[in-house]
Amino acid sequence: MIIARLHGEACWDCGAVGSPLVPAGDVTVRGSEATWPIKRCVTGHSDTSGAQL
Repeated sequence: MIIARLHGEACWDCGAVGSPLVPAGDVTVRGSEATWPIKRCVTGHSDTSGAQL
């Protein structure tokens, strides 16, 4: 995990914090009902489905 993600919004795929981000879903925390929103760069990335799970 990239440290910047702990301090604010960052791209789920590349960790960029300076580019525009768009919603890309939510993460459910195991053992909790809490969810965290996921964001990605507007420019997009190649499909990385499941690569970070």
